[in-house]
Amino acid sequence: PAAVGRHAGYLRALKEAGLDADPLLHKIGDGHESGGFENALALMTGPQPPTAIFCANDRTAWGSYQALAQLGLSIPRDVSLVGFDNQETLAPHLRPGLTTLELPFLEMGRRAIELLLAGAERDGSTEYFECPLVERHSVAAPPKTTISP
Repeated sequence: PAAVGRHAGYLRALKEAGLDADPLLHKIGDGHESGGFENALALMTGPQPPTAIFCANDRTAWGSYQALAQLGLSIPRDVSLVGFDNQETLAPHLRPGLTTLELPFLEMGRRAIELLLAGAERDGSTEYFECPLVERHSVAAPPKTTISP
């Protein structure tokens, strides 16, 4: 459900910005550093490298950092990068610090206990929580490009 929801949010954000989703810019990863590395390499060596990458978790973003460094690209000067999870042992320690969305674990845990204490039945329903943006230094305005006549 998390991967599906994050992808749906990505598509909704593009639509709200008036942009069409480009299937060539969407890579399905394995949720691990190695997948982020491979997918970032594929994106950045493709025909139209993006100016920003959104990773569905911070481990994938960590792999993307490594791929961008290998290619000699600077975060955020050349490419902005955003993760998801705000893993305390990872996101603030990347250089530059990773801008990421934070999972509200405390609120999620409280809600789970409330449901258990209320005797809620397992009905397969889903509840959504706001995931605040934790701004660090991995995002900047897109690089300026010069258009030749």
